[in-house]
Amino acid sequence: MHEIIERQKVGTFVKKIELEWPDSIDHMVWETAFEVHIYLKEGLSPTAFVKNLMPKVAMFIDFKSLLVIHYLKYDGSSVKSMVFNFENELVAFPEDLEKSKI
Repeated sequence: MHEIIERQKVGTFVKKIELEWPDSIDHMVWETAFEVHIYLKEGLSPTAFVKNLMPKVAMFIDFKSLLVIHYLKYDGSSVKSMVFNFENELVAFPEDLEKSKI
């Protein structure tokens, strides 16, 4: 039962991102129940979008499951990823996690 509730919360979280930034998101593709690819509209940079997202995104998190979101340019290139609820970090970036292991 807990897993079903977590999946619903994760889905709601991603939907909130889509509703909050409708002019930025072209479409989404779910890879798994806890990994999603968000394709941005043409001309938008994933890095710039994530910077715009960061001040608000923490308010939306009400789940404890690991979630990975990949933000991609319209053509599928230039990926910027965010990991939520990874080892006691509310939001982390994979490139920062790799640096911390060095």
